[in-house]
Amino acid sequence: MINLNDLKTYWEGMKTKQPGLKSVHFVTEEGDVKDFIKDIGPDEQPFAIILVPSGKSNGSTQDNFKDDSYHLFYVLKKEDSFSKTSFEIQVELQPLTEDIKEQILMDKSSESLLRYVDEGSFQTDPERKKFTSCTGWSVSFNS
Repeated sequence: MINLNDLKTYWEGMKTKQPGLKSVHFVTEEGDVKDFIKDIGPDEQPFAIILVPSGKSNGSTQDNFKDDSYHLFYVLKKEDSFSKTSFEIQVELQPLTEDIKEQILMDKSSESLLRYVDEGSFQTDPERKKFTSCTGWSVSFNS
């Protein structure tokens, strides 16, 4: 199981490495996000929602025992019906989402929290009206 304090430190650092990312928020499960999002203001967007990773033990002996973590995060903006369309928001957030994925992969080469990232496990999906009012991207991967 991944250390949540280390996870928070990692993602706070991501905000520094990716200046287009204005805020990072942590939630335990997706059901918590809808109420949480209503307090995110314009100066905090675009934002990332980081879900607490689930874990699964892997290995047949204590010599090869390892916990695998399954990560899910969102890169989102609140959708305002008077400004950009969903597609325009996704176009705007796609480079930031790709830069974050690239940063995660670069961090794999260091002794970072995500050094065991499985490069082939990344899945990126478009999100529209997610949590009622947000549009952007979701990214999942294993480490």
